[in-house]
Amino acid sequence: MIADSSSDAIDQAKDDEYEAHLICFDNDDDLIKIGIGSDVDILFCMSNDYNENLFITLSARNLDKNLMIVSLVSQKEQEQKILLAGANKTINSYEIGAHHIYRMIKKPAIFKTLDKIFLSEESIKIAQIAISKDSFLDGVKFQSIDIEKRFNLIIMGIENIKRKGAFIFNTKKINRKIDSNYVLVVMGHTKNIEKLKKELKR
Repeated sequence: MIADSSSDAIDQAKDDEYEAHLICFDNDDDLIKIGIGSDVDILFCMSNDYNENLFITLSARNLDKNLMIVSLVSQKEQEQKILLAGANKTINSYEIGAHHIYRMIKKPAIFKTLDKIFLSEESIKIAQIAISKDSFLDGVKFQSIDIEKRFNLIIMGIENIKRKGAFIFNTKKINRKIDSNYVLVVMGHTKNIEKLKKELKR
């Protein structure tokens, strides 16, 4: 579901066959109408206006203490402020761009995988996949796995489920053994995600 204060953006979203709602972000009643505080589990604040993301984060957190809020930032100093406002995670658009360039230069195979995923007409999804005990990933070093090449998937991050909030987005810094306490967050086509899940159950 998409919510925006711009009628043009909502019209475009509806043309693309998304469920879309025109709302006023400074109206708590509008936020409640789209499910904040009841049906919505995760909120992505993706406005190019940092102040708007900050305001929505504050309002949504006030309505729902348990809501997962992911907010876009463009500067490092904005991250701490928006986390204090109630966001659980931040996404730095410039950092993502830097990672993309790094992969293009240093990891061409991953860059090609990204192109295959985003340029394909097939739908893509993001999934959390638990590492099964005694599976081929249990007890191996993270940097030694070849999921992106083998399954044509992108690893977006990794989380230790025993450490609340310990989600690592910048995976290139990970040089440790992973086991059944970890969850991978991957992006790709459904058939490839299901293939990885099947392999982990063997």
